[in-house]
Amino acid sequence: MSDSMPANPLTVQLLWDAMRAIDLPALIVTFSGGCDEGAVDDVSAEFGFDYKAEPDSCYARADARFDTCKVTLGDNSLLLADYVKEIAEGLLTDTDDVPDWYNNDGGNGTITFTLDGEAIEMEVNVRIVEFDTTRFQFDSAGKTLSRVPKANPNAKTPAQMLLQLMGLKP
Repeated sequence: MSDSMPANPLTVQLLWDAMRAIDLPALIVTFSGGCDEGAVDDVSAEFGFDYKAEPDSCYARADARFDTCKVTLGDNSLLLADYVKEIAEGLLTDTDDVPDWYNNDGGNGTITFTLDGEAIEMEVNVRIVEFDTTRFQFDSAGKTLSRVPKANPNAKTPAQMLLQLMGLKP
């Protein structure tokens, strides 16, 4: 993860102001990682067009507004996409309880900035590799002698754990 701008109310308010200025209802940030590294992959504008009904020039002009929009903070001027990336990196590193999406098997997710209600939603997916091991013993002719159960015969499957969390009996 790189050094990032913290997502404080001032920096986020500049984002809302910029989105309002170019009539941009939503921004979606995607991120992914694994093997001890993670990064923001993409920042995309969601203008809410019905792409089948709107002429090509309508969303081309909207994309051009997004691609050229700049945000100024002190002496620094950044493209809106770069500014959003900085805020997203701040949210990912500075928010308590964000799951470990960039180590080991990694993960991915999205951060959605919605102008209506000035809402930010983050969804984080963590990859988990699970093994369910069963061992067999065979005689010299290949006939099964025994099947050795899992190390913990009381272990629950992910589906059983989900049912338990939902208050249902497996």
